[in-house]
Amino acid sequence: MLEPEAADTSETPAQEGLEGLPADFVFDTCSPFDPLLDRSVERDAAKDWFVLHTRSRQEKKVAENLRGRGVRHFLPLVSHTRFYGKLKRHSEIPLFPCYVFMRGRADDAYDADRSKRLANIIRVGKPQQEHLTQSLRNIWRALREDLDLNPFPHLRQGVRVKVKAGPMQGVRGVIADDLSAGVLIINVDILNQAVSLAIEPSLLEVVDDEPGLW
Repeated sequence: MLEPEAADTSETPAQEGLEGLPADFVFDTCSPFDPLLDRSVERDAAKDWFVLHTRSRQEKKVAENLRGRGVRHFLPLVSHTRFYGKLKRHSEIPLFPCYVFMRGRADDAYDADRSKRLANIIRVGKPQQEHLTQSLRNIWRALREDLDLNPFPHLRQGVRVKVKAGPMQGVRGVIADDLSAGVLIINVDILNQAVSLAIEPSLLEVVDDEPGLW
């Protein structure tokens, strides 16, 4: 896999015309996760995840290209605020700089590469497909609930937990050590990266599942 280029620090005004939808639905018509039923991935069982490693600051352009061709994809965006003197500017930046998650066929990925905006196409192995689906769905749910997600080192070991109540009920992840810390880690193994989510410790319960389910 090619080494990622510089992180995307470009700023663009927030998208309009998507009232009621969170930041990750900038390209909602082609989201792999149904905004009502949350089961679109199951309906696309014949298709696979591909990770499109983009050139620097090209994530949104790649996503626009996929949307224009009707290809399902997921570009998680988070709010970012910068101050210029007394002026404050809000923008949406990729949670994973230089990466767009595409759900489709190999030809869809190769067509995206013709834009010359990609550095690499990362194939997701069959054993990793379900894990990536779960990880991205958990991230999508957090963004849908307007919860704060922050980059976090990939956690290879930890206590496996499940959210037992609240808007994130059923979401699984790991915690670094102490359950009382209230920091849930969602690993994205294909990127060797993770994100953290602050959550009330009383909503977490330790579970004893097989590693392959995560």
